[in-house]
Amino acid sequence: MYRVLIADDEPIECQGLEMMMKNYFEDVEILPSVYNGVDLIKSVTENKPDIAIVDINMPGLSGLEALEILKLKSLSVKMIINTAYSDFTLIQKAIVLGACDYILKPTDQEKFCQTIKRVCQMIDQEKEADQKTRVSTEMIDQMKEIIEEEMMSSIILGTPNEKSFLLYLKNEKMVYRGSVFVTAVTTEKRDHIRLEKIEQIIRTQLKKFCRFQIRRHQNVLYLHLIAGNQITEENYREWMENLLQVLNKKIFEQEETQMRFGVSGWKYEFEKLGEALRESRIAAAQSAKHVIFYEKENIISRQVIFQEEFVEEIVSKLLDNEIGEINEQLKKKLEQILKGNWGRESIQMEIISFLMDVYKKLHDKNELDMFCQFSYQDMLRKMQECRNEEEMMTQAVQIIQQFQRKIKKENKHTSYEEKAILYMEQNYMNDISLDEVAEHAGISSFYLSRLLKQKNNSTFVEMLTDIRIREAILMLRQKDVRIKDIGERVGYLNPTYFYKVFKKNTGMTVGEMKEYFDTL
Repeated sequence: MYRVLIADDEPIECQGLEMMMKNYFEDVEILPSVYNGVDLIKSVTENKPDIAIVDINMPGLSGLEALEILKLKSLSVKMIINTAYSDFTLIQKAIVLGACDYILKPTDQEKFCQTIKRVCQMIDQEKEADQKTRVSTEMIDQMKEIIEEEMMSSIILGTPNEKSFLLYLKNEKMVYRGSVFVTAVTTEKRDHIRLEKIEQIIRTQLKKFCRFQIRRHQNVLYLHLIAGNQITEENYREWMENLLQVLNKKIFEQEETQMRFGVSGWKYEFEKLGEALRESRIAAAQSAKHVIFYEKENIISRQVIFQEEFVEEIVSKLLDNEIGEINEQLKKKLEQILKGNWGRESIQMEIISFLMDVYKKLHDKNELDMFCQFSYQDMLRKMQECRNEEEMMTQAVQIIQQFQRKIKKENKHTSYEEKAILYMEQNYMNDISLDEVAEHAGISSFYLSRLLKQKNNSTFVEMLTDIRIREAILMLRQKDVRIKDIGERVGYLNPTYFYKVFKKNTGMTVGEMKEYFDTL
């Protein structure tokens, strides 16, 4: 359907052209005719016709003058000049002003139809070209999104994919001269904070200032920022400070919250972006300020808070049932943590790591009942439910008390289910099944499954998964362990499945947790 507007100072001429259009063209919508240049401009602006048949000689504002004004508005209407003059100088001027064709008065029916058909074909061809361009642009955008996602994922997993990065640079037609990573976290814990909305605000603003990629994970946004040629290692801090202040201002205006931004050092090489990610995380965890730059000399080591000797002391007091003393010791550690001005997520991770150390010590000493299992997922959930650091430490004491209640009693008879769990603890790295474990315990798989559910409120698969994830986390804390080897070492032959299970149970990817522990 083509929308057609006729402009002529003679109503009879307008009526004649309308009748011809309706007679020879079915797929047209005739807009109300106009009789002067002013109304022509108004109608074209408001109704946006596909075709306008315009008389050059109209009173007041002429057709040519109207064409000149409409050209400035950049409207995509096809102008056909309708004139009684055979002065081709005027026609040439009209074409310069944007007219695509002309017809002469008195109107010849055959030439009129040919002209309209020709202009309609032009419109169709342009629409087809526009559609192809849109499809092509959408495909390019989709490919760009996939490339950027692959690039960011590879960095977070600790195995930067240079091929994706080079493809990104080629697509952007740019030379890489350096970049920074930013970790962005919310400064408060509120249920109604919409991180998706905050991400959109950041995207909208960053488009004005630099090239970038964003990856959202849980309550954290990771930004990779590539500035223009004027930004270098010498002046990037001032630029980043100003940019992140703009982002926080816009976020506060729209969402009434603010973010804390940890900024890495300037990196000239793509291979260093994994290091940049670690630096930005450390910076975000070091202070409660809104913008924190990574400073190696200011890093607070976790071992200063929870040294191995301290863990041994807590285990000793736990075995001696000195819960009150443990509570006092942890209060002192909390004061030490708060003085360091750590971020909430870092404190959360530190406490869980400490609890894991206590559990591991008790487990290695063979002091725990087999039904005392360490579930990282449960620990994380309990910590996330805490409103502040004090509640986190109180929760830690309660969990230690749970450990205390699970300490073995002397001369206790080893039950079927304990035999099963012990077998799982010793063979989690193998492809073991419920039937195999039940056979070792000396009972049927059905009976073992029921016992595990009654005693520990967990299925066989859930308990085996908890054991494997716990051991995987312990391996991740070792500096010399490669990520790709861990899954197989804890019983997952398919790396992709291991990554999926790990993220589901910990809320972090394997790479993200490895990156975190590598900074300690």
